[in-house]
Amino acid sequence: MVFTSYARGYKGGGFNPSVDEMQFPGIPKNFKPEYVNAFELGTKNRLLDNRLVANLTGFFYDYQNYQISKIAARTAINENIDAFVWGLEAEFLANPIDPLQLNFSLAYLGSEIQSGKSIDPANPAADTPGFVNVQNLQTSAIDVIAAADDPLDPLTPRSEGFEKNLKGNELPNTPDVQINVGGQYTLEIGTKGTLVSRLDYYWQSEMFARMFNSSRDKIDSWSQLNGQMRYTHDWHGAFVEFWAKNIINSNDITAQYFTDASSGNFTNVFLLEPRTFGFTVGAAF
Repeated sequence: MVFTSYARGYKGGGFNPSVDEMQFPGIPKNFKPEYVNAFELGTKNRLLDNRLVANLTGFFYDYQNYQISKIAARTAINENIDAFVWGLEAEFLANPIDPLQLNFSLAYLGSEIQSGKSIDPANPAADTPGFVNVQNLQTSAIDVIAAADDPLDPLTPRSEGFEKNLKGNELPNTPDVQINVGGQYTLEIGTKGTLVSRLDYYWQSEMFARMFNSSRDKIDSWSQLNGQMRYTHDWHGAFVEFWAKNIINSNDITAQYFTDASSGNFTNVFLLEPRTFGFTVGAAF
């Protein structure tokens, strides 16, 4: 089967949290509605007497006023940019022999900001020559910008910073490549029970955590291996399952966000949960 589709989507605009404009100048009061034109083309196939399923999809999304958030003035605010997102997804499910099932998926994802500007809380001066960051003594919650050759009145907030042109940057959390590999084997136990053993492996390439795409925003590639073994009996579907997550006990960073000067310029990171294992028992009545 070959298919194609076009869809147009909409997400309403709204208001950002209210802040003191004297302490936090330049925070937008609202954000615009988001629109997307989504194009897809793909094929779905069953081959080799239904022992192989092979699906392939390509897509292209054109976003206008894409809503994207950042931390500013100790809160999350939304801004608007224009962006393209495109990619390919391939999925395969194979059943070479009756007890064995294998699955493999590969995704390529690309993104590019087409237009948009924003102040980077990590670099409000935007490397502009002749300007430095100084702290306002009255509104000590923020950083302000002052000309290096012009003494700053510490009681007068100047600006949140200089906007960076985001054109050409990648969208946050869009790894180029994602791979999923899995397999399971089913063993008949007597006449009324089955034992299914399964392993799953996931890997993704590096990506950026923020739209500014600076070195501090890069998240390295990471992977995870999970496994499970489940025995099921015909009696009311009773089962016992032993499982393990993150078998290799990786502590990779999977996501992060950066705050702003008003909350200490810290980066909050999210790690894979440590190796976890256990068992589950259940039945249906």
